[in-house]
Amino acid sequence: MNWDAISAIGEVVGAMAVILTLIYLALQIRRSTLESQMAAAHALTNQLNQILQLAFIRCPDTLKSVWSAVATRTIIRLLVRPAPIVPVGC
Repeated sequence: MNWDAISAIGEVVGAMAVILTLIYLALQIRRSTLESQMAAAHALTNQLNQILQLAFIRCPDTLKSVWSAVATRTIIRLLVRPAPIVPVGC
């Protein structure tokens, strides 16, 4: 084997390593993005939960009015635009 063949093999191996590294980085970025979105949603849910707990402790009638509004909106939404039935396993 001469030096030109060894150099060509080294370039091919180096190019493959770069491609594999880029694929790995793309997967890591996707995973990191999903984790940060989930963490933000979790933090928002916790904050909303704390606000609602404080509101219900200070004014117990708030629970009744909120529940009534949610139930009414849900019933109206189901009557106007029923949710499609999706078979399990799709």
